[in-house]
Amino acid sequence: MAALVLPEYYADLATTTLSSSYTAGAGVIVVTTAANLSTTRQFHFMITDATTGAVKCIGKATALTSSTFTVTMTTDANAASGDNVTIVQCAGAEDQIRADGCQFGTFANLPTVAKAGDRYKQTDGPYEWIYQSGAWQAFYNGWPATLPPSGSWTTEGLGASGFFSYTNGFGYMVSTSSSNSDALSMSYRTAPTAPYNIVVRVQQDASGLIESIVRGASPTLANAAGFAVGWRDSGGKYLVLMLDCSTGAGATFLVTKWNSITSVSSSPVSLSNTTQLAYIFTQGALFYKISRDGSSNLSISISIDGGNHWVVLYTATVTNFLADAANVAWGSYLHSEGAAICLFDWTQT
Repeated sequence: MAALVLPEYYADLATTTLSSSYTAGAGVIVVTTAANLSTTRQFHFMITDATTGAVKCIGKATALTSSTFTVTMTTDANAASGDNVTIVQCAGAEDQIRADGCQFGTFANLPTVAKAGDRYKQTDGPYEWIYQSGAWQAFYNGWPATLPPSGSWTTEGLGASGFFSYTNGFGYMVSTSSSNSDALSMSYRTAPTAPYNIVVRVQQDASGLIESIVRGASPTLANAAGFAVGWRDSGGKYLVLMLDCSTGAGATFLVTKWNSITSVSSSPVSLSNTTQLAYIFTQGALFYKISRDGSSNLSISISIDGGNHWVVLYTATVTNFLADAANVAWGSYLHSEGAAICLFDWTQT
């Protein structure tokens, strides 16, 4: 017989009948049909008199082959052929429903089989998952997320002990600096064909939680620098929106132009009145959009409501500073502190 090794459940309160009489203590019943019943999970049932509806037996099926149950009865009596067999809801079934619908585990163990509404909390990353429309949808900080692309990244400026990793569904970068000079630590990939919009969420790992997951060790960085998102041209120049957390006076947004990852241009662009916005964004509401239209126009925008409304912070043309906009990039701004930066979302349209 097929062993029902998983905890009990109920199958839509399915009903069938006995196809032959049952004798108390026999340990086996035979039903007319078991088409709606599980061959992998235990289930509880009751047998009622076909005429009066009186309950005769209450038990649990521990194995099922064809139409034959192996049973353990808690209320036992003789029953006649034609008596009703009804699957019943029980405490064990309720426990199993909760266990099936609300699970947790690693990214690699995201269940391949699920039902609409099932939830899964990832233990080795920031995502929570809800199963809908036949697929798992990731959520981060309550907003739907699209996992960043896992390949075709090129990194530069990580420093001697820095590293880049795509792990458990998200991108992660640790970068170090050995001097007090400004520098970028960036990961970039080929820009899509214009026009395009790329919405990203980049966040510092200020608590060191993600670093401890990725590296399996205690955090090693003070993480007082900031992040950057924007473009890299084919000659190594960068035009980026930067959240600068290194001054000690709070965070502020800047658009900066870099001749290389270690050489800031003499013409940075200050964004006035963005200190308060920067504070909001350091609290986790991180939505940034880098765009190019069908021509040569570039723009950088921010949103605090999941992308329903956008505020354009900066516009430029490709040749305003860059030779081209060959690559889109994300990473960190360094001074002397080093940084741990996470890329949690990359939605490209």
